[in-house]
Amino acid sequence: MITNVEAVFFDLDDTLWAVAPVILRAERKIYAYLQEHFPRLTDAMDLEAIRKTRSQVYASRPDLAHDLTTSRRLAFESMLSDFDYDPQAAVALTDLFLDYRNRVALYPDVIPALERLRNHFQLVVVTNGNADIERVGIGEFFSAQIRAEEAGCRKPLAGIFELACSTINVEPSSVVHVGDHPIDDIQGAIGAGIRSIWMNRQGEPWVQAYHPDAEIADLTGLVTLLR
Repeated sequence: MITNVEAVFFDLDDTLWAVAPVILRAERKIYAYLQEHFPRLTDAMDLEAIRKTRSQVYASRPDLAHDLTTSRRLAFESMLSDFDYDPQAAVALTDLFLDYRNRVALYPDVIPALERLRNHFQLVVVTNGNADIERVGIGEFFSAQIRAEEAGCRKPLAGIFELACSTINVEPSSVVHVGDHPIDDIQGAIGAGIRSIWMNRQGEPWVQAYHPDAEIADLTGLVTLLR
């Protein structure tokens, strides 16, 4: 049991839903849209080539490491320009991608747990991704949402956790952070002076030298842990 908790911070991707199928579906939908509206581009580039371009743009702009939305838009701009299309169309393409990106399938334990936890704690999202809890449909459960693109830094940097604490006026010592990523979530929380809970839905072994304060397999376990 973990005690003296005022707020629970949550990662999103692979903590509240599986992200890989969400991104894959979104990318396939965008590719189909590109085939219809920008055929010169898709005649020359398959989906894997588009992914490679996006990765290259991301790698070339370390100043945008915290802003996945802008780096994706810049990748669209680059590809559109390469095939003599209006690069301004990248804005609409990015908006369309975000629409699909926010169509997630929550793990079945999520809503029942959030309904119980919000009665006892302030709940806050702390994410490196560009999902939006309002668009996902779970905004009612949370006091705040801190995304890397808005914080100006990403996990595991302490700044994003510090912003989350200041936003709801709590001390790090009274917070627990729940996430699946050993570095971004667990090491990041530890570095910010926040207790950490590893979400291990796949039953993976822990291999890091440092350790989380607790490990859970789903949010039902979190409810029990914080009871």
